[in-house]
Amino acid sequence: MRYAQASVVSFEFRPTCVARGCLIVYHSSSISSKRFSLTIEDRQLVYRFVRTGIKNPWNSETFQEIHHPLLMGPKHEWISVEFGDGDNGREFFTVNGDKKEVLPSPSVFGYKTPAGPTLSEPVPDPESQPMEYIYFGGHPNLKHFKEFDNLLGQFVYGNFAGCIQNIYINHRHYDPRRKPFVGDAVEGYGLSDCAENVCYGVHCENNGTCAAQSGTTYECQCPLGTKGPHCTSKQEINLPLFTGRSFIEYRGLQDTSRSFTTLTLVFEPTHADGLILYEGYSYDRRGDFLAILLIGGHVVLLYDLGSGTAYLRHGKKLLLNAWHTINLWILGRKGFLTLNDEVEPHIVFSTGDLVQLTLAQRLYLGGHPDLDLTSAYLSDHVEGHISQGLTGFRGCIQELQINGQPVALIDDAIRGINVANCISHPCGNPLSICNGHGECVPQRAGFQCYCPLGRSGIQCQGKMPTDRARQASFEGSSYLEYMSEDIMTIRLVSSAGANNRTGTTGYGFNILEPEEYWHRINISIGPAIQTQKVVRKIHHTSSRPLHPLGSAEESWYPGEVFKCINSEKMRKAYVD
Repeated sequence: MRYAQASVVSFEFRPTCVARGCLIVYHSSSISSKRFSLTIEDRQLVYRFVRTGIKNPWNSETFQEIHHPLLMGPKHEWISVEFGDGDNGREFFTVNGDKKEVLPSPSVFGYKTPAGPTLSEPVPDPESQPMEYIYFGGHPNLKHFKEFDNLLGQFVYGNFAGCIQNIYINHRHYDPRRKPFVGDAVEGYGLSDCAENVCYGVHCENNGTCAAQSGTTYECQCPLGTKGPHCTSKQEINLPLFTGRSFIEYRGLQDTSRSFTTLTLVFEPTHADGLILYEGYSYDRRGDFLAILLIGGHVVLLYDLGSGTAYLRHGKKLLLNAWHTINLWILGRKGFLTLNDEVEPHIVFSTGDLVQLTLAQRLYLGGHPDLDLTSAYLSDHVEGHISQGLTGFRGCIQELQINGQPVALIDDAIRGINVANCISHPCGNPLSICNGHGECVPQRAGFQCYCPLGRSGIQCQGKMPTDRARQASFEGSSYLEYMSEDIMTIRLVSSAGANNRTGTTGYGFNILEPEEYWHRINISIGPAIQTQKVVRKIHHTSSRPLHPLGSAEESWYPGEVFKCINSEKMRKAYVD
């Protein structure tokens, strides 16, 4: 693998080679003038390192080794190791949590100790240095290695055999798969997947699928509405909670808005990193895409119109376990983003000449089924900023609007995996919060119960008789919905009487009289329209805002209405 100067290395391994001189790791650095090796020798791990004096490199080498006392047990046991430069200037070597340290000392091989400082010399920032190579699992040419570095090579008799996982260098995760596709490895051969048999014999219920998480562990990916280690339990999702390995799939934007796109997202993060939303163009990691993610607690917006990526990192670090709102507009190459109550948007431009956002894939909320299939530009921007690599979002999401249209997070879902219920929010349990009668609608940290006809109160706890009601009272978030043919259908007849059409029209007017007065409105559409006096049947009632005396979208009807309607046709309709 190729990496900046190594100060600390950690990983897990499961050996099948426990004989003398199995080489696990080797590195030689020209930057820090240090080289090291990790070997297995008679069931014992040995960490050796050599430091070369910077002022006189050929005559001032310091050699040391740490034999860890822990003896490796039977084969097929995973062992955790960490070694490198400690904060106190000492070299350390940790095996399964048992840490050993050494101070600098003269070489036991007769090399001169440097006259100048060695371990105490200032070391440049590793991340700012050129890239170097480190070998895991052995060396590609042992003969050359032993000749080139006889000091460390004399203890090596063969390469490592077994499994290695969870590689970290300088606290950053490295993918053992090969570049330039999805991994970090520069080269390698003779390898197989240690996790290929992890799911053998595992049965996940309710159409769940088994996915290997490591060389020894697996996870059942449970469909939306199921849970448990093997997806055996049913659950009702009211407000989705994402765990970092969850996602919900929607139809998304696709071809609906190429030149102008709007998006609103209300979410509560519990961790500072993760992919919140993604939609792409193709699975070859190229082309247009749109992504919103968290990196170090900061909101990051990425999008590409096909000719260059736009990157915007919001300067404010989000407070975890608190609700936040993102508003996004993309107009051609120009993107606008606001966070919470901001008035002035943050602006970014995509590069290149293309001006349309073309997304052919589904939209994924809270994560992605296979991050290896997301845009390569997404990985490039994340690399180096998230130590453990990109994962899914962890936290709750309560609202998603696409181009002004609200998305029903559960009802509009095509599929979902490992989604839990956000029990930290009142709407996570609407049966108790709305007394089993109304619909709980989240409003950031708060909520509102939309009570059906016959119920009232903040939590629908009150009862109202509706059989003798003559007046309907609206509180600004109420509505009545009626269903009958003469209301739902308007038949327009032309003057020739041969062209029948249906349609709608609108007319606005101002009422200047005091608000406490009653007003009568008569609407007629031409002499050819015949009206019938019939008792209207109530099809559905609720306090949720919709079109009669209100609107499903605040953008269509920004003001609230606090009025009453008195009509013989509404004797069975009353909402408070």
